[in-house]
Amino acid sequence: MSTKSTAVFLNSPYLGGAERSMVLQTTQFPSGSEVLFFIPILKSDPDQAKDLTQYIRKLNGRAQVRYFNFPEVLYGVSRSSRIVGIFFLIFSLAKLVFGLRKCKLKNFDFVWANGNKVGFPLYLWSLIFFFRGNFVWHFRDYPEKKGLYGLIWKLY
Repeated sequence: MSTKSTAVFLNSPYLGGAERSMVLQTTQFPSGSEVLFFIPILKSDPDQAKDLTQYIRKLNGRAQVRYFNFPEVLYGVSRSSRIVGIFFLIFSLAKLVFGLRKCKLKNFDFVWANGNKVGFPLYLWSLIFFFRGNFVWHFRDYPEKKGLYGLIWKLY
């Protein structure tokens, strides 16, 4: 059996229910599977991912952890459904999508987005850069049909 590799993108740097659930799910992957967690980092809080990183290492010792910068404006939009400035929002989204190239995701068999904050940018990345692996977008909340999230339903 060949080894499968999975890049798991968490929705938040904080240890919450969705993050606990995702880490727990990865402990059920077949033995020999490679798991790499990507945790978003917001510049406003340098120690934000400490508890989550410790939890991952405690529960899934075979997993690796990496970090990626997540624009605070995008993180805030998903929390408040408020659009700060459309051009700044589009610029931040484009910066994130093109920044995902640094993660070398084409080397993975699976890319798993654990929520909507990372799901949409990863979905765009997979389309723009022709990802050939399996992409899993775990919808933890259904996006609204209006506003920015209305684009998701149109894409499908």
